[in-house]
Formats: sequence, structure tokens, C-alpha cells
Amino acid sequence: MQEKRLREIHRTLAIWLVILIILQVVSGLTITVGSFFDFHEHAVQGHGESIETSNHDNHDGNVKQVKVSDIISTIHHGGGFIGKLYRVFLSLGMLGIITTGIMIFAKIRARTKKT
Repeated sequence: MQEKRLREIHRTLAIWLVILIILQVVSGLTITVGSFFDFHEHAVQGHGESIETSNHDNHDGNVKQVKVSDIISTIHHGGGFIGKLYRVFLSLGMLGIITTGIMIFAKIRARTKKT
């Protein structure tokens, strides 16, 4: 494959995946930093306090508190089938970026060794 085409694929994958990568990084970092301060329940196995955001009505009229840690946890490793599909897409995309990056590097390296 020509280097120009590899670069196009690499760039296109990166543009499509950048938002997903940022979501994963920020949510993972928040979970990790929150575990130092016991903000994230998953990190402290249910014994920590979560930051409350706002109240929302359930269908039965009861008020349910929404926690920032629950939202972040859902973004990072929840979401049911859609969440799993999202993480598979993200992983395959990252493998594509890594593969094309290595191929571009090899072509550049081969070209510079000739000189």
C-alpha cells in the first residue's frame, strides 16, 4: 500500500475516534483520581461517597438522585449492548491507527535508510 493512502486511512480513523478516545481517557482519569478521594463507588467497592448532581423524577413520581460517579462509570464501562459495541469499535479503530502508524513508520524508515 502506498504511503499516501496509509496516511489518509490513519488520519481518517483518528478524526473519527478522537471524541471516543477523549471520553474514555477523561472518564478513566476521573474514576482513578476520584478513587483517591473516595468519590467513585466502583473504585472503593461501594463504600465511598459520590458527588450529587441533580434530582430527577422517576416514572412513579419518586425523586431519584443522579450521581456524577454513576454517569462517569456508565460512560467508561457501562451502557449495555451499545456500550459494548462502542468499546469494540473504539478498540478496533485504535488497532487500525496503531497498524497504519507502524506501516507509515516502516516506510519512512526504509526511505531514510536508502539515503
